Amino acid sequence: MSILAKKLHIEKSGGSEETANIYTQTSECPEPNLKVKVDGTNGFVKLGSTSSPFATKGRVHCISDNKTYAILKQHTVSDFPVSWGKFTGFKCALTMNKDYNTYQYGWSLHFQNGTLPIPVGYDATGSSVSWDPDNYEETTLSTLNSAIYAGGTINKWVNARAFENDGYLQWNNSDNLSVMRMSIRTATMWGWPNASVETDDFTASVSNGILTIKKNGSTFKTFNVYV
Repeated sequence: MSILAKKLHIEKSGGSEETANIYTQTSECPEPNLKVKVDGTNGFVKLGSTSSPFATKGRVHCISDNKTYAILKQHTVSDFPVSWGKFTGFKCALTMNKDYNTYQYGWSLHFQNGTLPIPVGYDATGSSVSWDPDNYEETTLSTLNSAIYAGGTINKWVNARAFENDGYLQWNNSDNLSVMRMSIRTATMWGWPNASVETDDFTASVSNGILTIKKNGSTFKTFNVYV
């Protein structure tokens, strides 16, 4: 990580000071950021929520979005590529495993520039859940709520919109084309926990750049995200 030795100094009332890191790469300090120049070198200071634990007393008002940000002491690096942008939402639905013979959970993590499908086994532990960058699809469809395994030439987990359709459970891919369809009767034979793909077993919230996913009210998995 490229952090300059020199810091941005913010003077507080009473004469005391706070300092903020100055980064040389936007990949390490994504927008919103404050552009500075130190000894001829372009630098970037991270801006963020005024409630962030890294917030200083310094404030910057951005005309582009008409928001006031705090100058942050440091930037917390996301678990996901900076090119994906800010985290925007979470959805969960029941899906099937890659062998098409039982059910499991599928998450969709939504970012400004894409939606990441993450398969989650029904008996998985939080530590076993990870994301595979090869599963990433270039789409920002907010209706995507699940992940489904697509065989053949695709042969990977893909983003999907899971829904109930006239007595069937159906999964459409990001092009809105059907990837899988099965009767609710078949799903019941597999021990499907309800008559739909909808589920509220998992919930998600973000605080100070930490995405916390809970299962039945208990913390299941956390990620660092840009917010």
